[in-house]
Amino acid sequence: MSEAYSEKKYDYWTMPLKTMSGVAWIDRRDVSGFVKTDSGTLEVHMKSGTIFTVMEWDDTTVDDLLLKFSPYTLEKHYKEREE
Repeated sequence: MSEAYSEKKYDYWTMPLKTMSGVAWIDRRDVSGFVKTDSGTLEVHMKSGTIFTVMEWDDTTVDDLLLKFSPYTLEKHYKEREE
């Protein structure tokens, strides 16, 4: 795999998330689940047992946590392979 497509750990980190205790950057590969609470917060459960309570979030935040988009531009990789 060429350097242009090599995976880097930081490719999996979320954008900054405002939590109860401060600002967090979360490695999405370590997320085990999340809960949309009745109070309007989002609890992000980590494999380690840590729980982050995210104060400000939207559907984009959930998509980010679910890895719904490529962390290292996989779409670009396939497009260039077809050419």
